[in-house]
Amino acid sequence: MKTSSLNLVVIMLFQLNGITAYAQTIWTVTGTVRDASTNDLLSGTSISVQHKTTGTITDQLGHFQIQIPESKEAVLLLISYVGYETQKIEVTGGSTNIDIKMTKNQQLAKEVVVTASRISETILEAPVTILKMDANAVKEIPSENFYASLSGYKGVDVITNSILYKTINTRGFNNNANFRLAQLIDGVDNSLPGLGWPLGNVLGATDLDVEKVELVPGPASALYGANAFNGLLSVTTKDPFRYQGIAVTVKTGVNHLGTDAHDPALYSDLQLRYAKAFNDRFAFKVNVGYLSGDDWLITDSSDIYKDVTADERGSDNPARDAVNIYGDEVARVDWVTDTAGAKVDISRTGYDATELIDNSSYSAKINTALYYKLNDRLQLSYDFNYAKATTSYSSLSFFNLKNISMYTNKLELTGPRFFIRTAAVFNDLGDTYNASVLATAINKDWQPDTDWFNAYKQAYYGQVDGVTSYDFNAARNYADSGRLFPGTDAFNQVMETQKSIPFSSGGAKVIDRSSRYIAQGEYDFSYLIKVFDLIAGADYRLTRLNSEGTIFIDEPGEPLYINQYAGYAQATKQIFKDRLKLLAALRYDKADNFKGVWAPRFAAVYHPDNQNYFRASYQQGFRLPDPQLQFIDIVLSNRHRLGGTAVVDAPYHSRTNSFTGSSVTEFKDSINKFLVTHPNQLDSAVNRFQGILQKSSYDYIQPEKVRTFEVGYRRLLGDEKIYADINYFHNDYSGFIYSTVLVVTDSGGTQNAAAIDTAGHAIYAGGVENFQTVVNAADKVLVNGIEIGTSILLPKGYILSGNLTWIHSSVKPGEDEPGIRTPPLKSNLAISNSDLIKNLGFMINWRWTDAINNWSNVSDDKSIDNSLPAYSIIDAQVSYHLPKAATTIKAGASNLLNYYHQDFAQRYFCGWHVLRFIDLRWDFQINFSSTYIRATGITTARLMYS
Repeated sequence: MKTSSLNLVVIMLFQLNGITAYAQTIWTVTGTVRDASTNDLLSGTSISVQHKTTGTITDQLGHFQIQIPESKEAVLLLISYVGYETQKIEVTGGSTNIDIKMTKNQQLAKEVVVTASRISETILEAPVTILKMDANAVKEIPSENFYASLSGYKGVDVITNSILYKTINTRGFNNNANFRLAQLIDGVDNSLPGLGWPLGNVLGATDLDVEKVELVPGPASALYGANAFNGLLSVTTKDPFRYQGIAVTVKTGVNHLGTDAHDPALYSDLQLRYAKAFNDRFAFKVNVGYLSGDDWLITDSSDIYKDVTADERGSDNPARDAVNIYGDEVARVDWVTDTAGAKVDISRTGYDATELIDNSSYSAKINTALYYKLNDRLQLSYDFNYAKATTSYSSLSFFNLKNISMYTNKLELTGPRFFIRTAAVFNDLGDTYNASVLATAINKDWQPDTDWFNAYKQAYYGQVDGVTSYDFNAARNYADSGRLFPGTDAFNQVMETQKSIPFSSGGAKVIDRSSRYIAQGEYDFSYLIKVFDLIAGADYRLTRLNSEGTIFIDEPGEPLYINQYAGYAQATKQIFKDRLKLLAALRYDKADNFKGVWAPRFAAVYHPDNQNYFRASYQQGFRLPDPQLQFIDIVLSNRHRLGGTAVVDAPYHSRTNSFTGSSVTEFKDSINKFLVTHPNQLDSAVNRFQGILQKSSYDYIQPEKVRTFEVGYRRLLGDEKIYADINYFHNDYSGFIYSTVLVVTDSGGTQNAAAIDTAGHAIYAGGVENFQTVVNAADKVLVNGIEIGTSILLPKGYILSGNLTWIHSSVKPGEDEPGIRTPPLKSNLAISNSDLIKNLGFMINWRWTDAINNWSNVSDDKSIDNSLPAYSIIDAQVSYHLPKAATTIKAGASNLLNYYHQDFAQRYFCGWHVLRFIDLRWDFQINFSSTYIRATGITTARLMYS
């Protein structure tokens, strides 16, 4: 009888970890944990055996009892508690009633991190810049959640898409859907499988369950792969063995205060966490979160129609294309002639975004996890995460992500030297629809475009009784006669119908039920190799794209599949009495449709003493085009969005027989100007100006690449009361992916002069199809930056911290590359004291963001003002601790001075993000022991507005 593969794996793991089946003598170690300064008992303190899975926590009286297999040598216990320095205690079989005193952690830069190198090291020792937030910091932030507070870290950009959805990025090229920064939760990619980017923390972890957040600015592809291109965010949730009991957080508040556009609305956030361990072998946790509120209103209606001058834009422009008004993107070029004989473009009347989108938002999350210790070296865990939400997202048009959901199953086996992880991630866009397409569909349902434009033309030229000729407004009013009016039953009925009809059938509904399957493993070979330390790992992921043809080129019942393989290794060596650490890492990734990509990293950290740390690193990163960039094929308003791969372009020939959008615009402008003085000479005009038309010469998209060099210096001084960190980086990007327009004519082409002449006539007659597609930039983009951060422990418990970031890019406004989308300067300054006077603490944080001259570079938007002004924000909180009641009362303010500001802008959306709300919050924790139940924890009342 043959042994199954599963049995072989189990046997190997048992042999690898030295598992024995015979009985062992057990030591029982007991003790108490206290605060060294107050002598208070610390419940919930974690006690674990080094390099083992064995562990426990203290009960409500600070007592603990742990059973350890008998050892010939002393066993090392690790005692850790959030906000305190971790202690190491040697114990033997006779160790009982140990009295452990914990000291509050006020050591700067001594926190242990693992994300930078996949090994445990302090921030001082890390070979690259890394930022960390622990569970204690999560509790003290004055922002509405931990994700929002990341804006206070050096080098970090945050874009607020909606009240729930924020996007973070580092070192430039941010976007409201960021594909260039990887986001992991407990090691699993948190991006949507189909759309390809993480939806902020809308579908992520709750604050109550966050143990730590580590952020690596800059490329991390050598260890984490494709999308760790501009950075990596790693969120680690709480282990139910170490964090037990019940915790509840309730936040209530109000936003939309002080504005006539919207009545005050309730904002609420409920979170619950329960964790329990049994017999030091089995533990579980359950997390539930629900957040709801009314989103900000979209009020900007600036005209951004590109084919007129800035002076001609506005409410009187017959071809007005206003941001946040949808349906007016549908236009006819040169549809009528004004009284001066000039050709005039006309657009349909659109609907305001507020008439198409319900601005109520919510996010519901459920997480369950089961942990089982197979022995003192092996642990098996299973996690199930489910999240469902409604929020908004703007790209080249506005999407209402309504009832979108994602769930993850993860199974992981860990040991002292390895982990094996499998995960399956599923997303469903639910009732998501596109507001721009919806408005167009409503208009067409009432009256087809051809009928509407013909009615407009007849009225404009005086062919309708009672309508003034050559009057743009009068012609529009006539063409709109009987138009569906927002709020009426007829309008609502058509709107709801169109929301339920998929893109592929002419409606506004977006379907995406894609999934991703992951297998990962890593092993530490260091104990086998004496010369250097070595870790190695492998990744495999299979992405299944299922949009039923509404987004991608898949068909109903015929999804697309993308395979991706990767392997990596990292070697580290310490020399010169461990004063110099050398690191070399290399990763290889291969994905369908693209050649394999290598990503190396070389780094060195030198510390002549325990106060000065010098670091230098060189690495290469890459970004694989996401599923949308590869396979999208949808028509949005007057643009056909098309992926950049050969299989998508095959039916359209947009790469092989098209003209650049900018040259077509210049060609039409030249024709129109010529015909004003030379009427009825179209053939002559086309022949005269056809040399302007440029054949597109773009190849199919390839991965983006970056080479980065970074040097940095960290120092502790003043008896380790001052920590300073400064670094310089230089990024050399190649193959940047950006959006451009390619024009395919319905006759003629680019083959020869005769074909171009025919195409010129087709362009003038409107016989074209505009493809919005993606290409790689031919030129390199250079980015240089300096990041400075410091923290100072002042007398009497004050902590002063601040940072400053300078960044400069070679991209100039109007160039055909993506905008740097980050301010040249930004800074943060914070002061805090957790014990200002007895039991009273506070924190004040000020952040300033410089102006951005051009937020987005898109080739056909050179005349659109996408600049953003500078802004300054102050957040603050004060807290009071009631020791006997185990309660903390906190009052805080986010955006204390109520400064209205805007943090992103682009072609189809300009958003002013203002949040003003009152947030009352209560936290309760109930810890269970074998003999009693006692309520403890934190109660917080927090006042916040912005």
